[in-house]
Amino acid sequence: SDDSATETTAVVTEADLSILKVALDSRIAAGGTVTYEIAVDNAGPSDAADVEITDDIPAEASFVSASLGGTEAGGVVTWNLGSIASGGSVTVELVLRTDASAAGWISNTAIATSSTPDPDGEPPRSTADIRVIGADVVADLAVTKTADVAQVRPGQTIVYTVDVVNRGPVDATGVVIVDDLPAVLTFERAEASAGRFTLASGWELARLEVGERAALTLWTRLREEASAGDLVNVARVLALDQRDPARGNDASTEVLSVFAERNDLASTGLAAGRAVTAALLLLLTAMVLFVTSAKRRDDGTVSRAQDVDATR
Repeated sequence: SDDSATETTAVVTEADLSILKVALDSRIAAGGTVTYEIAVDNAGPSDAADVEITDDIPAEASFVSASLGGTEAGGVVTWNLGSIASGGSVTVELVLRTDASAAGWISNTAIATSSTPDPDGEPPRSTADIRVIGADVVADLAVTKTADVAQVRPGQTIVYTVDVVNRGPVDATGVVIVDDLPAVLTFERAEASAGRFTLASGWELARLEVGERAALTLWTRLREEASAGDLVNVARVLALDQRDPARGNDASTEVLSVFAERNDLASTGLAAGRAVTAALLLLLTAMVLFVTSAKRRDDGTVSRAQDVDATR
């Protein structure tokens, strides 16, 4: 009996959960809806059993819907997700409606739990913030985009101008206007009458008072590999602290016609060749008619001379 030994090894079961909650729109008009995405990941090493997500609805909002069987009771939305395998992930959606009287920032937190122990000790949580714009806080921004040419060839410079005006009735703050240049355009430089512009962040205007205008000028160059067709470029309002009552004028599109140099040269050469060919044909026809006419005159003279000799 002394020839055997027993060793007991404890098997540790853990599931490292993480959660990320994001709002699909960070600016919501009072009384509007906001959609959140909530993703739960399990980094293992074990499967996570009895996974549950809970989300307390803020006082300034109300429940609209939840995906994957989420239910609401007493102001709390709950998802019973069951098991999430090691390395697995589950994403749910939550839609809330902000109160008509809401204004300012609203925070919303989601928490993930599991019956499988988490090595971090505490259940993971994630918070998403949205800004609610009051119904009476509005600023109508109007954007206009123009170019210095209507037609362009590869290698040519194009100067775009983006104008924005605040039609009120309140000052606009936190304004960001973006211009996503097409891939066939090379950015050269920019000048702004107010604020600052970078390709990464766009045109940022800290404040635009009621009735105030600002302009952004962009120098670009059409790449040599550009093909013939329409060149479409759009400038649009990306961010604004206030609510814009007329979103239809928040963007402006400029369309230019691109003429590819090689196609133009080919067309010009073809047209010139056709013109030369036509001219040569006309010249040849004229020469044939001239020779034929001269020959007929010569034949007539000889015939008349022979007739005179015969009468003598």
